[in-house]
Order: sequence, then C-alpha cells, then structure tokens
Amino acid sequence: MPGSDLASVMDTQLAVVPAAKTASLVGRILDARNFRRVIFQQQCGVVSGTNPTWDGKIQASPAPAETVDCQQMTPGTTENILRDGAASNLELAAAFTTGAGGNTIREVKLMLKKIGTVVSGKVLTLEIQGDTTGSPDGTAVQTADSVETDDVGSGFELVTFTFKDPIDLTAATKYHAVLGGDYATSAVNAVVWRSFTVASGGNLSYYDAAWAQTATEDLEIQGLELVFADVSGATFTQITASNPDAEEVSVDRKVVEPYLRYVGTIGGTVTPTFNLSVVSIGGEKKVLP
Repeated sequence: MPGSDLASVMDTQLAVVPAAKTASLVGRILDARNFRRVIFQQQCGVVSGTNPTWDGKIQASPAPAETVDCQQMTPGTTENILRDGAASNLELAAAFTTGAGGNTIREVKLMLKKIGTVVSGKVLTLEIQGDTTGSPDGTAVQTADSVETDDVGSGFELVTFTFKDPIDLTAATKYHAVLGGDYATSAVNAVVWRSFTVASGGNLSYYDAAWAQTATEDLEIQGLELVFADVSGATFTQITASNPDAEEVSVDRKVVEPYLRYVGTIGGTVTPTFNLSVVSIGGEKKVLP
C-alpha cells in the first residue's frame, strides 16, 4: 500500500522550504490507518520578501480498493517486445486519462515477462509524461525507481514501479506511462509488455525514430491512486512573519480518511523565502473499530 507507517515518522521533519521560488509544497504521505488521532505541527523560522504568506493545511484520501486502474486491464494475448531492434520499440507507452477528482499516483504496475537471457544488472525505467497529439511529450512529470530486469520473471506478472514522491496529476487529463530499458536491443533477449486487442481506442504507443500509436492494442497497466481533499478545520494560521512558536493541528481519524499529507502554498512578491519545518508528532496508535 502507498505511504509510510505513521509510527516511523513521528518527531521527524516532513518539509523544509529554505528558499522561495517554490509555489507550493506537498509533504510525504502518511498511512494513519491504525491511529485514532494525528497531530501535525508547523513552525517557521526565517521569513523574507515582500508581503510573504504561507498557508498550510492537511489533506486526506481514502485507501484505494487494492488497485485503481489507470486503464481498465483486460488479459490479452499480444506480446510487445521492448527494444526488439536498433530502431524498433525502443520505448513503449500506455496512455491513460485521470478522473474528474484529484489524482495522486504512488505505484504503477505493468504486465511484463522476460524472454531469453538479458545481461544481469540491466534495468527498466518508467516515466509519467504528458501528451502531445496522442503521443508522449518527452517531458517526465516524474520517474519511478528503476526495476532490475533480473527481477522480471519468465511468465507474465504485474511488475511494480514505485514513485518515491507520489505524483499529483491534473484531473481529466491524458498522460502516458513510458517504459524504457538499458539492455542491448534484441528480439529474443528482452522484456515483453502484454496487451489486449481492441477494435479501436487502444492505449499503445511505440518509439522507433519517432512516436506512433497502435489504436488496436491496450497495454495492461494498473495504478495505485489516492484522491486527496482538504480536511475540514485542519488549517494552520497563515504565516506572514517569523514565528518561533509551533502551531498544532489535530486530525480525528474517527471522521477523517486514513491517508494524510501536509500541503503548503507560498505567496507574496520579491521572492518570498521561508525556513519552515512541518512535523508529525503522532497520536493515539489504536486500531479503529
């Protein structure tokens, strides 16, 4: 599941903004499923700039129902070989469109297998990219931790790519999950991504000398998706000057969803600067009934 156990982040710094040019800050996600109450603490040291403001708040998300599909996954039979030639399938990409609400993705899972023998120590990479005329736009919104090809089995299975910092994606917007690798090109010693054949509207793109789409294939992809919303009453007093006294906000887990995060927004002119610390100092660790 996404997030961190709250016990492991008690009394630890979650966010520091030592320099401005930062419009907003999203803290790490806390898994508070086993807590009755969580207390967040905000403290600010140095503040400079013209009319500087910092607004901090807490957001919460329900737990995903195991996985929420980025694209509806149907078992297929088509095998798409990644890097099967010097100028063929150098990258593969699956398009998906976010829902109407806020979308925060922690993990993406692809249906992969390995064929033949790939040299040990090679890796797979996964980026989330924006869209341009139906193809990936070449700019990574975020890159997942790489996966070693040694860890991909010879039979199809969901392989997980994890983003250290969960990605906040724009609602109702098209993106692409772009898969690459660093092993030598080969049609017999490679990684394969499975897809399902459809009449139209498939999500598959492939990169040879340029990106092209295959409208009759749906690559199998899933994502762990969290949907955050502001917690009523869990808002800090706006910071406009240095404040050595910490402020606390309490979140009652009896009425608030289990995944929590701190969000701060900066304002002002002439490059406002904040030296800010945000700390989770925990609460009652009791399993909710």
